[in-house]
Amino acid sequence: MLKTGATMDIVPQELFMSPYELVSYLNEHNVTFISWVPTALVIVSRLNTFSVIKPTTLRKVFFVGEVMPLIHLKKWREALPEVKFVNLYGFSEIAGIACYQEITGVPQESGFLPIGKPLDNCRVYLVSDGRTITESGVTGELYLASDALAAEYLHSPELTARAFVDYVGEDGASVRCFRTGDLAQYDQDGCLIFVSRNDYQIKHMGCRIELGEIETAAERIPDVQRACCVYHKKKLQIHLFCEVSPGASITKHDIREELSKVLSAYMVPGRIDILPSLPINSNGKIDRRLLSAEP
Repeated sequence: MLKTGATMDIVPQELFMSPYELVSYLNEHNVTFISWVPTALVIVSRLNTFSVIKPTTLRKVFFVGEVMPLIHLKKWREALPEVKFVNLYGFSEIAGIACYQEITGVPQESGFLPIGKPLDNCRVYLVSDGRTITESGVTGELYLASDALAAEYLHSPELTARAFVDYVGEDGASVRCFRTGDLAQYDQDGCLIFVSRNDYQIKHMGCRIELGEIETAAERIPDVQRACCVYHKKKLQIHLFCEVSPGASITKHDIREELSKVLSAYMVPGRIDILPSLPINSNGKIDRRLLSAEP
């Protein structure tokens, strides 16, 4: 902010409960750039706010911290075709952003947005079974090296030992890295594509399942605005929570039918619930811990 001479405006938190007032605030304060978690952007688009009011001064929209649902990215892009949209990827452990990708279109087939390529002060390694993956279409865990990499977790030596590792790359050099716990792939253009969280990978009915794949399939169903999938270990049950369009008549049975068309039988959730809205944690993200509590 100091370098560019721009003014930073901290939007009052209560405005996110009223999308119309939120957009009015952006216009009144001549906001040209926002960097929000996708959940905040979804609050605006899910209630068809743009049919009533649109941001008039906005030029750039950055989103970070969660996967941006494609249906809502499409709504933002259609409403604001001249605005630049950028997907950011990063962690507190590297003091911010590691990768970025300007979104020039919304993927229709893959269902995943590109993370992009690393910033100049970061290096990214895609690792599977101890080897560096360079080819496209192969899933591995993302390791990050950065000039701003943290030294450790304060007073947590065991957590530090698990998360910060010395990784030997293809060139034989040892690099201190942060294990992100994120699974990703390279696409045909060499850009990273986020697949799922490592801890969202489960084994159910003898099969390895990425819960993120179920969420993506659900969010492709018309009228499903957002989806969150959790696994109840005691009940051995996949539980899908869906937030649907206001006034939509879609039922749990409809959602199950649609998922059965695109998912293997063992991936179809044993339980589906439709909520008025998905719960949000203090970081503005979907509260998976709350949804994971045994019903």
